Amino acid sequence: MTAPVTITELANHAATLFRRKFEAEPDAIAVAPGRVNLIGEHVDYEGGLVMPMAIDRWLAVALRTTQHPVIRGASADLEASRSQLVEGAADDRSGAGPWVKYVAGVLNGYNALGWDVAGIDIASASSVPAGAGLSSSAALETAAAVAMEQCGAPELEPAERARLCQQAEHEFAGVPCGIMDQLAVGCAREGHALFLDCRSLACSPVALPADLSVLVVDTGVRHELGQSEYPKRRAECREAAKALCVDCLRDACIKDVETAFSGNGHAVLRHRASHVVNEIARVGAFAEALERNDRQGIRRAMAESHDSLRDLYEVSCNELDALVGIGREFPEVVGCRMTGGGFGGSVVMLVDAAAVGRVAEATRDAYRRLTGLEAGVLKVVPTAGATPFEIEPETAR
Repeated sequence: MTAPVTITELANHAATLFRRKFEAEPDAIAVAPGRVNLIGEHVDYEGGLVMPMAIDRWLAVALRTTQHPVIRGASADLEASRSQLVEGAADDRSGAGPWVKYVAGVLNGYNALGWDVAGIDIASASSVPAGAGLSSSAALETAAAVAMEQCGAPELEPAERARLCQQAEHEFAGVPCGIMDQLAVGCAREGHALFLDCRSLACSPVALPADLSVLVVDTGVRHELGQSEYPKRRAECREAAKALCVDCLRDACIKDVETAFSGNGHAVLRHRASHVVNEIARVGAFAEALERNDRQGIRRAMAESHDSLRDLYEVSCNELDALVGIGREFPEVVGCRMTGGGFGGSVVMLVDAAAVGRVAEATRDAYRRLTGLEAGVLKVVPTAGATPFEIEPETAR
């Protein structure tokens, strides 16, 4: 496990890349963290409760506004952007194109609030592993939003900014995501997870026990199935809520779910709705267990969450299940489950702090023996949310 790159290093890297690609100083720089969700998966778009935490892996952006209706971007982390700029139309809502579409969506959101900027030049540098289920896209959106506000865009409260970034992802990236990622990235508090209500947008910090560490273990696989199955799960939840005559599954109870979908022909809707309703309840139980450092309660909630995601929501995969199985063999692992959208990505483990190095190495070895694949293991700590960042201009050095 290597030490994370510092925020200052990333900010300087983004600014240097900006100067090289655009031959100018950026107007603003901002940084935003990735996030890992401890529990509450696939419930945010049903108004549910979740418990993510921002992690000490960051994405930095340096940007300036322009009068050309184009988003031009350079990324220190994407091969195609190292040698040349990528471009996208500032009004392209097709969901296609390079990563700058997320920035276009954020710009559109601020222009709808009265800002009048045609385009953006942007450079990014990141230590958030892309595709690992750690919300690199929400970090990009939120960092870009904070930087745009430094350039004169309307200043928003963190929850309002999260809504704007979520809408950007819906309209410009074509991803019907919930609100959890943007809220976690923007509202996080150092040293704490967040107990988030995705309907009211209320959030409360929850301290992690001092004797527990958090490991994020990346399977190293990305199954394309997730691209089509995510919107399908959302549609199934909408169908189930409609059949139950509720606005969202947050308002359903498990007895009503079992009664309404009792026949074999309704198995899929019963499974999807059962996961959402029970997962929302698990978040509350997990929060209480965490505050008491009740290890049995933590273990039970995380185990039930993963099993439900595997069996009822059907978003796990062999590699995720293998990692969870490995984690369950270690007595020092207090709880483990898949995290993120699924079909690849990562597992989150809560581990005895004194044993975290040994568990990380043993997990990597066991996963290699079992699957022939290499797992990426990150020890992460809860950190603060997105913020502007100032560095010394090149001309002043």
